[in-house]
Amino acid sequence: MPHPLSLGFNTFDSHVLNGDAHFTVPLSCGADFVFCHTDPTPVAGVRGKEKAARLADVFGGLGVPFIANFEFQNVIKHHIDEDGHDWCVAPDGAHRLHPNPAFIEALSSRGNLLGVCYDEFDYCVSTRNLSMWLTDKTVFGAPCFPPLKTKNALTQGDAADETLKAYVKEVKAIGAPCFAGEHVFPILYHAFARAGMIPNFKAMKENPTNLQFAVAAGAALEYGTPLWSCVDLWHRQTFPGHSPED
Repeated sequence: MPHPLSLGFNTFDSHVLNGDAHFTVPLSCGADFVFCHTDPTPVAGVRGKEKAARLADVFGGLGVPFIANFEFQNVIKHHIDEDGHDWCVAPDGAHRLHPNPAFIEALSSRGNLLGVCYDEFDYCVSTRNLSMWLTDKTVFGAPCFPPLKTKNALTQGDAADETLKAYVKEVKAIGAPCFAGEHVFPILYHAFARAGMIPNFKAMKENPTNLQFAVAAGAALEYGTPLWSCVDLWHRQTFPGHSPED
């Protein structure tokens, strides 16, 4: 009887492509899947669609399913790939992950891509992509959704809901079996789940895990989605920031 809980580990696409111990050792411990930090920037001269296809081939050859996690867009304003596609600016002008469809199609080409994850998406929404402008406190970050001129919070919320629903539909349409948003804080779970995103809460780190779990589980139950959790060992720029007992 299969266990209802699947356990994976986090690594980076460079570790996978280079066969580093950061990938091979935890994989040998019997992980159910791999959570792979992925982006279109070069690794040993390999970039874009070729990089995605190689990742799919490595995981496919090992018989291991994987989740592609995207974080690089949270710290840069633009990334133009070899197709001239900007991964960081959406067609509506807002700053959010804007995947090249060919890249996602290549990732899913072997049939073992479990889904796509937007790293710390809640934080990007609530702080206007704070990570991009931490070095300059006089500049505001770019919003994830097109700003409206109205100051009415309900109107803003409705517009964000519609944009988010269309965005989730778009990402799934280009080959992502499912779409999740990793959460720094216990916010926006219900909005994301309502739009079709899987609640994915950070455990440990600097946040209250019990509160994260309660809100994320509530959203998953209300909207009938799976529930994911990222056990994040970072703590105030320290890694590992938690003891084995924790």
